[in-house]
Amino acid sequence: MLYQILKPIVSVAIRVFYKRIQIENAERLNEDVPTLLIANHSNSFMDALVVGIFSKRNIYSLARGDAFKKKFVARIFDGMQIIPIYRKEEGKQELAKNDATFERCVKLLEAKEVVTIYPESISVTEKRLRKLRKGAARIAFRAEEKNNFELNLRVLPIGINYSNAKNFRSDVFIKVGEPILLKENKGLYKTDSVKAIIALTQKMETALMEVMVNIPVGMDDVYENAVDILHEKYSAEKSLKEEHESNMRVAMQLNTLQKNDSAKFQLLKESSLQHREILKMCEIPLKGFTKKNIEKASMLSLFLQFILLQVGLPLHLAGLVFNYLPYRLAYKTANKVKQIHFHASVNFAIGMFGWLFYYFIQLILIVLISKSVLITAVFALFIPLLGAFSIHYYSFLKTVLLRYEIFKLKYSNSPLWEKLLEQRDALSFA
Repeated sequence: MLYQILKPIVSVAIRVFYKRIQIENAERLNEDVPTLLIANHSNSFMDALVVGIFSKRNIYSLARGDAFKKKFVARIFDGMQIIPIYRKEEGKQELAKNDATFERCVKLLEAKEVVTIYPESISVTEKRLRKLRKGAARIAFRAEEKNNFELNLRVLPIGINYSNAKNFRSDVFIKVGEPILLKENKGLYKTDSVKAIIALTQKMETALMEVMVNIPVGMDDVYENAVDILHEKYSAEKSLKEEHESNMRVAMQLNTLQKNDSAKFQLLKESSLQHREILKMCEIPLKGFTKKNIEKASMLSLFLQFILLQVGLPLHLAGLVFNYLPYRLAYKTANKVKQIHFHASVNFAIGMFGWLFYYFIQLILIVLISKSVLITAVFALFIPLLGAFSIHYYSFLKTVLLRYEIFKLKYSNSPLWEKLLEQRDALSFA
């Protein structure tokens, strides 16, 4: 019941939290067959939410058993269709509980439900796939074996690709891959179940790597530099699908370069880090040093942009009055959380529930003060609209201030400007 109540609210809130969110092959989520979803796991509970809003079917998700220690939390999770699964790290005595979890998953799959499992078994905010554990394969084979391999179960790989997993107003691209059918593994499973589980797990790993950006250890900084510099080449905004495909190419090229030409790779790494350091010294973020911002960093263009800021300022201030407090509370609380992979989840949950509470408290005060249903209805409509305007205004304000910094550097006759342009051209290898 709680799942059905929260789903439409979460669906709206997710689209506010993320600037852009797109999915490819969403129709595969909604086919009426038993489905075991497997996904990479870089953003804690947000991973389940960003996929769930695109599914017309109810989705049951498996989560770390240690999150269910408190009875109150366990009840909430149960209402949200979250099922505990236990790992060795939580104690060997807890592993025995997994038998009940596996059996529940089998019953759900027999009822043609959708179950999500994160076979990495840990959430880490990285753009790479960790070694998969065998729980997903065991559940899949257990369900098919119980039904004499006539269940028609499919394993559906999902790549969840965040531009910046912990940040408010970042982007998410979700790619649903080709389904893996269990019938293809029937013969091997009948002969050697252990080998079949290992083979299926390897197939799952390959399938996930095809739908997500996967950067080898130690290449994060080089990748981020290469991707951002590559994106600078495009004056028009690319779709998330195009950006994802571009990012995949960059990751593969870096991987190939690291393996085949270590000297060139090291040079690229040093040059890209130097580029980042120069931008940092100039107080210009790497993601903001784009062709479009450089073009807009002219005196006339900046003058017109400052005029627009002045015109929109009163509406922005009104938006802040009615919407800022829950946003600030969520941001501050999330920043106190030590585990980075929980930042977005805490930020989102406090922001969503905090805003709803703040919104209704304001409406109650307005109706008590005005004693007018019409005035209250007007505020009920305009409070969220003003909030949306403030989000876009603040983003535009940051962009204009960034362009002003670029303008100052561009016309300062500093040798750093020419150096930055040269580095950008040299680093756009992809």
